[in-house]
This record gives sequence, C-alpha cells and structure tokens, in this order.
Amino acid sequence: FLPPKAPPPVIKIPECPVPSVNEAGYLLDSPLCADVMFVLQEQDCIFAHKIYLATSSSKFYDLFLMECEESSDLDETQCNKENTSKDVLTSHLETNYDSDEISLKSVDVKIPAPESTDSLNMLKPEFGETISAARSLSSWGKGFVSVHKEMQVNPVSNRMCPVTVVKMDSSVQAGPFKTVLQFLYTGQLDENEKDLTRLAQIAEILEVFDLRMMVENIMNKEAFMNQE
Repeated sequence: FLPPKAPPPVIKIPECPVPSVNEAGYLLDSPLCADVMFVLQEQDCIFAHKIYLATSSSKFYDLFLMECEESSDLDETQCNKENTSKDVLTSHLETNYDSDEISLKSVDVKIPAPESTDSLNMLKPEFGETISAARSLSSWGKGFVSVHKEMQVNPVSNRMCPVTVVKMDSSVQAGPFKTVLQFLYTGQLDENEKDLTRLAQIAEILEVFDLRMMVENIMNKEAFMNQE
C-alpha cells in the first residue's frame, strides 16, 4: 500500500516591479555615481549622469563623444611618452664585444629607492585637481563655455572621483536648466511650471525639441496635446 500522491508544489514567480519614472528623477536629486557636473553662474553646481543625458539629447551625446575622443588622444600621447622614456633607458645599455662573449653593462643606471609614504601621498589626486585641459565651447554651442575633467567629491557617497565639468553661460539659470535635465531623465514636464519662457530658451539651446513643443502647448493653453 502506497500513500497518496502529494500535490504538486505551488510555484509563484513574483512580478518584476515596473520602474517608475520618478526613480530616474530621484537619481538626479540624489546623484549617486554622477560623472558630470554643470557649473551655472559660477556658483550653482548640478551633478548628473552622462548615460541619461547622452541617450536623451543629441547635443549632450555630441559633447560627451567629443570629450571621449580627446581623452583617447591624451592617453595615446601619454603612452608615446612612456615608450620614449623606455627607449632612452635602453640606449644607455652598451654592448661590449670581447672575444666571443657579449656582455651588457648599464651606464650609470640607478635604481630609485622605494618611495616614502609622503611622496606617495603627494601622488594622490586632490579635490578640485584638473585632470585635462579646459576646452572652450563658445564656438561649439550657444550657452556653453568650457569643458574639462577634474577630481570632485560625490555629494552622496563622499568619495573622490573624476568628473566631467561643463561650465554654462551666465544667461543659463539653474532652475530652468535643472527642469530640462529632469525632463531628460523622466520624459515628463510639470504643467504648472512657472518660468516657461526661460525653459523654452534652454530647451532650444540644448536641442530638446520635444520639450520645446510641450512648453509651446502649455503657453498656448493646449496642454492636453502633451498627453498624446
């Protein structure tokens, strides 16, 4: 006699939570792992993420692509300098042919002593230290001043990391500019936004034409068209 067959186990697969658009907006307000910082009017700093901006705006895509190409050129130049140093060191080695033996002797090649802790600390990057030379953007795009890379402390993790610093023109105000970034993160615009005129101007500068059209609809009392 065998016991009755046990019922099959009930397998429940939890549904994957649908990411809310507000989560991306929260990431802008709490910029963990931010890799770009915008400086507005020489005092306001807004941290953001290249991946969100580059995938939402062709203007930012071109900017960060140009920066990456310059960074690769700098790395290649540094590599060439290191190879040149190795060639100079090799040239100090003389080949002395006596009988049938080949001996290599180095000429005044001194092995440096191990670096002290103080010297190692001097090599550590410091806060605000510029990693790359600033490139002027005044002729590249309206509203942009310059771009460079420097060491900054992340406001969330408090860790120092390299950040791309983009300085904006003094005419670009922090409030409307952050609203544009918020739109690039979430794809949404608050219909009760107050400074629509400046918002439209910045959207035009950054070539965010979808936002420009949505602002026009609100100004023309046709905000219902933004739901389409």
